[in-house]
Amino acid sequence: MEENKNIKQAITVNPTGSILEILEGKASSPINPAPNNHYGNIRAAADWYLKKKSINSKIHIWDPTHITIAITANLTGASIVMEANEHIKGQKETISGALVISDELKQFTINNPSGFLSPREMARHLKFRRPYFSNRDQYQELLNGLENFKVKINTEIEDYNNFKGQKKYLFEKQIKHELKLNFDLFIPIFKGEESEKFNCEIMFDIEDGGTKMWIESIELLELQATRVSEIVNRESKRLKELTIIYTN
Repeated sequence: MEENKNIKQAITVNPTGSILEILEGKASSPINPAPNNHYGNIRAAADWYLKKKSINSKIHIWDPTHITIAITANLTGASIVMEANEHIKGQKETISGALVISDELKQFTINNPSGFLSPREMARHLKFRRPYFSNRDQYQELLNGLENFKVKINTEIEDYNNFKGQKKYLFEKQIKHELKLNFDLFIPIFKGEESEKFNCEIMFDIEDGGTKMWIESIELLELQATRVSEIVNRESKRLKELTIIYTN
């Protein structure tokens, strides 16, 4: 430990054979612990607050006035940041919770404008994600539909110069009528939340002799907006004793 030069030795006595040193002067300021930062899902702030309240209330030192809350929300997610200052300089705890898209849902790249795949790639993309389909028969029917799609496309666009305009329009309409390219998923939309069921559809466009596919879901967009609002309200109620600042 580094010697403190502000302290000087005043007197040394030896009453019993042991050395007793008496020091006078100004001691170094105590080293305050570093601020604590905690991260978790959207429940983290309220979980910490309720646990802290339960412990401190039992020993009669509970004072929630030193806690501040900020909630930010948009159509695709939210965050709750709680700062608790225990009246000791530098000893502040920050608890951050985020409502983010689940890893399971991210795998499907739904409503992603850059997530274009060929029919073969789309079939491979969905093949190993069977657990997230709400209906096994529908899953198999979708894979069969993608296989039939590849066969029909290869047959029709051998001569792409003649596959334009009205012919292209009628063929795409026929494909949508004959092949079932829609399906239901049962999957968590947000990390740490319950699974939801919603319908998706494989969209496609034929151009330059090839086909690009992607997945769209209007139901998913609607559910995301609804669930963000519901989850933020749920967590706000758990923190109802505190003053909350809402931002966008």
